Amino acid sequence: MDETEITFSDLENELAKIDNPIIRSIMRDFVYSFPPDSLKKSLRELVSNRIQHSKRNYKCICKDCNNNAIDSHELSKKQMEKSIAWADKDGKFIVRILNPNLSDGIPKFILTEKSTKKATVFKGYCKKHDASLFSTLDSLVDPDNYPVIKRQFLRTIASKISQLRLVKSCIEECFKELSKEKEKTNSEKGFNDALKKIEGKIQIYNQEIQYFQELHDDFFEKENIKIKRYEINNVNFIGSIVLGLKAKKENIFIYIAKYNNKFYLYLGYWSLEKDDSSNFFKDFDLSNLSKDERINDATTLIAEMILYNKDQLIFGFSFELEELEDILCTPITVNKYNSLELYRFANRIFCLD
Repeated sequence: MDETEITFSDLENELAKIDNPIIRSIMRDFVYSFPPDSLKKSLRELVSNRIQHSKRNYKCICKDCNNNAIDSHELSKKQMEKSIAWADKDGKFIVRILNPNLSDGIPKFILTEKSTKKATVFKGYCKKHDASLFSTLDSLVDPDNYPVIKRQFLRTIASKISQLRLVKSCIEECFKELSKEKEKTNSEKGFNDALKKIEGKIQIYNQEIQYFQELHDDFFEKENIKIKRYEINNVNFIGSIVLGLKAKKENIFIYIAKYNNKFYLYLGYWSLEKDDSSNFFKDFDLSNLSKDERINDATTLIAEMILYNKDQLIFGFSFELEELEDILCTPITVNKYNSLELYRFANRIFCLD
């Protein structure tokens, strides 16, 4: 094999070094889609640049704040340690996350251990804002304290913006790398279409960042999100998700947490324009469901939303993977679930023991 050639497994091994799943996807698309020979030579350098770039400082996400962002936790480190983490032999608190596994030659998700110090970390807030906004959330014990719970969704929006920033910078690095390769080869074959494609992606991510920044600033000033809380099964995982329906400027939030030895699902709705929360919660009303009614269109749709963001979940030591392994540990390219899989996952969440 020529030294410039790289196999599928070689590529995935390099991509597995990148924690961020969206960046992995972008890099994979980049290498597979564009002129192959020259880019294969540059793959390791691209990945190395991406890893180094993730260590750079960003400015605080809060409006008009120019302080450097610190490593914030999207999910409270203290809450993780109180609810689902366990201590290893060295006394370090550990949780589990879904990461790619290449042992079978096909990249699949696998549960891997990670310290609470590093889990859900993102560059979002400066030290001052991180403490002032989230110290009460980090020490929360009352599951009905909605004014404090709301701050979790603010934090999740910030994490989303941070993730989008990283992805955008990754694409920009790809653009620079491809431009250099075009000059080296003195050929336009395939390169112009590739560069145009990357420019289009940069534009898309600029729009995404702008949207979620607007959402963050509006949230920061008003905090008028509507929230409902539901007790769920002892799922042994937690997580926080934001889904932006940008066409209507509607946003759905899902927060799974454990307080006082019980697991809860918080469902949030917020619109930047027309407030349609009454209809939203009418469609997603889980408050009076009997045990036989707990698996319906609403609960399976919530289960689907969670599954599409399963790499953002944090699992405890006692999480029983076996019954859900075929759903959670799918090949990383799988992004669709059938009705039976959604039913089973919804059943795991909503059918109380």
